[in-house]
Amino acid sequence: MNDVKTEFKNSDIVLVGKVISKQEIDSEKGKINKFQVKVYRFYKGLNEKKTVAVYSPKGASSCGVNFEIGKVYILYGFEDGVFERYKTGKFAKSETYWTSRCHRNRKYSKQEISLIKKIATN
Repeated sequence: MNDVKTEFKNSDIVLVGKVISKQEIDSEKGKINKFQVKVYRFYKGLNEKKTVAVYSPKGASSCGVNFEIGKVYILYGFEDGVFERYKTGKFAKSETYWTSRCHRNRKYSKQEISLIKKIATN
């Protein structure tokens, strides 16, 4: 897993938000989870949205995440990369973000946020 600076640099969005819903979706390439996240703060990427959809492959063997509804997380999201194979049809649009358990996603941590703030202001 990357350190905070590397993960921040490689991410399209970095945010703090609360997971408000989860939906399992059958895509052409396999099952995925769609999480609706109420954004408390963007540190990178979009800044005007109040909620954002974050997708992840379903299942541990696909590096899928299983965020808990009602919990606050620091999320690192990507528009493409390892998830490109899932981005077909309705998932191939802009502002579709993906993540996995192989990235630095974690429950809210003051220590992690202080590092992100330092990186974001440089």
